[in-house]
Amino acid sequence: MSERRDRELGRMAGAAQFAAAAVVAWALRPAADALAQRLISDDRLHSPRARAAIRTRDAQIATLQGEKGEVERESAARANRLEEANDELAGLREQLRLSEQKHGEAQRLADRIPGLEQQLGQRGSDLSVANQKIANLEGALESARVAQAESETEAETLKETLNAEKAKSATLGAALADSRSKAVGDGGIAEPGEFTFAGIAAAARDQFELIEIPDDALEGIEALDRSTNAAVRAEATWKALVSLHEYAAKAEYFNGGFYEWCQHSDSPYVLSTNKVAMTESDTVQNSAPLRAKRQFAVSKDLEPSGKKYMFAHLKPVEGGGEDIPRIYFHDDTGGRTKKIHIGAIGPHSRFPNTKS
Repeated sequence: MSERRDRELGRMAGAAQFAAAAVVAWALRPAADALAQRLISDDRLHSPRARAAIRTRDAQIATLQGEKGEVERESAARANRLEEANDELAGLREQLRLSEQKHGEAQRLADRIPGLEQQLGQRGSDLSVANQKIANLEGALESARVAQAESETEAETLKETLNAEKAKSATLGAALADSRSKAVGDGGIAEPGEFTFAGIAAAARDQFELIEIPDDALEGIEALDRSTNAAVRAEATWKALVSLHEYAAKAEYFNGGFYEWCQHSDSPYVLSTNKVAMTESDTVQNSAPLRAKRQFAVSKDLEPSGKKYMFAHLKPVEGGGEDIPRIYFHDDTGGRTKKIHIGAIGPHSRFPNTKS
C-alpha cells in the first residue's frame, strides 16, 4: 500500500513538475509541447488525481497563455505607440532643426540690420545731395534759358543792325569802287580794281618802276587766291609791295636797309618789323634742299646766271599755315639796278623750313 502511495505521489510529483514546466514553457512552446506529449503518453498520468492535476495545470497554462496573449497584445500596442512616438519625435526634431535654421537666418539678418541701416542713411544723404544738384542744375538751366532768350533777342537786334550796316557798306563799296579807278594817296598810287593776288601783281608791275617781278616769281599764286580770307591777305600783301616801293624811292637818301627804314622812318607806308625777316636761320641756309627752295629767277642785269639765292622775306600775314603769303626779295637799291627784285610771291608751302 505504501509502495502504491509512493507511486501515486511520484506521479503527482511528476505532474507538478510538468505543470511547473508548462508555466515556464510559454517562452519555449515547441519544446514544452513535445515534453507534454511525452508525459501524457506515460501510463502514470492516467490516474484520476493525476488527470485532475493535469487539468488544473492545463487551466493554469491556458490562463498564463491568455495573460501571455494579453501581454503580447499590450506589448504590440506599446510598440505601435512607441513607433508613433518615435515618428512624432522625428517630426519634432525636424521642426526643431528647421526652427534652429530659421533662427540662424534670422540672427544673420539681425546682424546685417545695423550695416543696412548705415547704408540706408548714406543713400539718403546721397539722395539729398543729388536732389540739391538737380535743383541747382534746374536753376542753371532756367538761367540758361533766360540768357538764351535774351541772346536771341540781342541776335535779332544785331541782325537788324548788320543789315543796316550792310546797306551802308554797299553804298560805301560802290563809292570806293568808283574811287579805285582813280589815283589815290600821296604817292599817286592807284589801288588794284580788286584785291586778288593776280590783281595786285599786275598792278605792281604797272605802277612800281623800282620793283622787278619776273614771271617765275608768281609760281603757285593761284593757290593764294583759293586760300581762306584771300581778299584780306591780298590787300595785306599789296601794302607790303607798296612799302617796298616807297623804300626803294627813298633808299638813296636813307642810311640803312629796308628793316631800318621800317623801324625809323616816319613814312605812312612802313611795315611792322614783326613782318620783316632779313635772313633765314643757319639751319635753312646750310641745308641744301631748303636752301635750293630759296634760289629764284632774276634779271641778268642783277645776276648774269639769272639765278640768285634770297633769304630776306616779308610776312604780310603773320602766323603759321601752309597757305599764308610770303614775299622773298633782294635789295639792290644801292647796286647797279637801283631796284628791289622780287624772287617769289607765293604760299608758305613753297618755302619749307625745319618746322614744316
